[in-house]
Amino acid sequence: MVIHKIYVPPSVVKLPPVVDTTHLPPATAYQPPAGSDFPLIVDDAGAPISVGTLPPLADDIGTLPTSADDAVLELGPGKIVGRKRVLPNGTEYYSYQGIPYAHPPVGELRFKPPVPLEKFAEEPLQCGVERSICLASFYLPASPPGTEDCLYLNVYTTNAPGNVGVPLKPTMLFIHGGGYYTGSGNTDFYGPEVLLQHDVILVTVNYRLGPLGFMALPAAGVYGNQGLKDQQLALKWVHDNIARFGGDPENVTLMGESAGSGSVSWHYLSPKSRQFFHKAICQSGSVFCPWGVQYQPEQKARRLAALLGYTGEDDAGVLETLQNASAEDLVMNASRAFDETDVTTYLLSPFIPSIEDAASEDPIIPQRGEELLKQANTITIPLISGVTSAEGLVFYGTMLPKLTELAGNLTKVLPLDLAIPHDQSTGVAEEVRQFYFQDQPIDETNYPKLLELVGDVAFNFPVYCATVLQSRYQPEAPQYFYRFGYETELNQTRVHFSVPDGLSGAAHADELAYLFSGSQFKVQVERDSAPGQARDLVSRLWTNFAKFGNPTPDDQVATLGFQWGPVAPRTEEPFRLPALDFSNDAVTMIENPFAERIQFWKSLYERYNPTLLA
Repeated sequence: MVIHKIYVPPSVVKLPPVVDTTHLPPATAYQPPAGSDFPLIVDDAGAPISVGTLPPLADDIGTLPTSADDAVLELGPGKIVGRKRVLPNGTEYYSYQGIPYAHPPVGELRFKPPVPLEKFAEEPLQCGVERSICLASFYLPASPPGTEDCLYLNVYTTNAPGNVGVPLKPTMLFIHGGGYYTGSGNTDFYGPEVLLQHDVILVTVNYRLGPLGFMALPAAGVYGNQGLKDQQLALKWVHDNIARFGGDPENVTLMGESAGSGSVSWHYLSPKSRQFFHKAICQSGSVFCPWGVQYQPEQKARRLAALLGYTGEDDAGVLETLQNASAEDLVMNASRAFDETDVTTYLLSPFIPSIEDAASEDPIIPQRGEELLKQANTITIPLISGVTSAEGLVFYGTMLPKLTELAGNLTKVLPLDLAIPHDQSTGVAEEVRQFYFQDQPIDETNYPKLLELVGDVAFNFPVYCATVLQSRYQPEAPQYFYRFGYETELNQTRVHFSVPDGLSGAAHADELAYLFSGSQFKVQVERDSAPGQARDLVSRLWTNFAKFGNPTPDDQVATLGFQWGPVAPRTEEPFRLPALDFSNDAVTMIENPFAERIQFWKSLYERYNPTLLA
């Protein structure tokens, strides 16, 4: 691997977070210490209050009185009332939370594509606090249960209501992760204060999860991917409404992390979705991730109906059972709908995106990901994609109890799309064992190597595959690749994965606190500290890309001290992958990150699934 040092930030003291593996931080509001560099909210009386301590939502939210400090905005469906707040740099901004973008997907609308909302039920509609999140089998962070009525989005802007005649700002629409079965767009992880200081508008969104979002039963007219279609409608909503907030509908960046990144990847391959955004950022996820697509989804729907008491064989009866069940029963029983052959280390929910039946009138996923990406010269949208330096740490807590079982049977960590004949799987598992462990035992001492292995299968190699195919088949679409390896106090998500001190590397999702504020990010850093400067650099590069389609535009290279080079279009081997590497020591351009490990998996796919990268 060739390394070219191009930028050295101030020294960063590596302070791994202290982890109590028996405790999941509560979802209560965090109270920052006095004088901390933390965003403030201005209440109706003009006094600052901490993020997370907004007044409770009134029972009749649509008819709350407005005050002189409220932000009233006229949209097509009616007036909304947001709140004026203050960024850490003293700039005022306006928060509009819990805006409904579709009719509640309940009753007859369950399992159906979202229906646009033409008129608010109340006017003016109070949008000063977050509304319900979507039902999930568990909640990260721990929170009150979600509801089936959850299709809301949040808009954050520095543009004051009625401030016309000013240039429209670039808009970034973020899709949250959570494996397609948990998560929300709320401010526990996705607050706007970091990005808004770079003069962009931020939108975050809820979408249906689990069986409510991804159940498919084509014979009964349910084609699946409702959650992706929710996201697509949110994209259209942004296109139609963001100018009212001061945003530019012709400069929208779609971004996401983990399952949100997988979602962005599917929209990137969808012509209908592409008409609503102009740049894309994929953080740790692609259409090739083994946790990101299901096959034979109707079988899971039938098993779920059987779990809920249906004994027939007709899909109409299956749908009737699922339609009449409570949303809570659907979600709580969803994980039991796995078929034994579906269970792998990587699939935590049986209800995830699927290839839609040919009868689907408006499919987002009509074919496999590689088939869509190989439709040459169909995409021109610039893309940033990448991974963290230690993605596999996300599995630390969930895999440790299964360590003995996995050590005795490594076939359980092989990706299903490798398509290894059953009689050869043991031999391939032995190859994997020798590559990652040599002759050492697979035990707690070598657990980090197992995490490295599953990180490669779940994230690194799938993201690499998408990059290779884009370079080969979509040469008109500029793409930039990164490896995120900062290790500072801001690496907060590892706490939720029970990662102990002493394990090096940036865990899956550890970059989030460099882009967002959030009540679950318990550490504040001064802007001129090394972690603060790292956060400012990452958020600047992301917002540069949103503004210009280039994270290091020419007129900023001298100030930044480096230039992030794109991946060159390439049809011949060997493929060379330039990447911007973020680490405590330096920000560097490197070539072919994880080179030996990527080559190992590439050789296996060439033997067992040779068409993938062809």
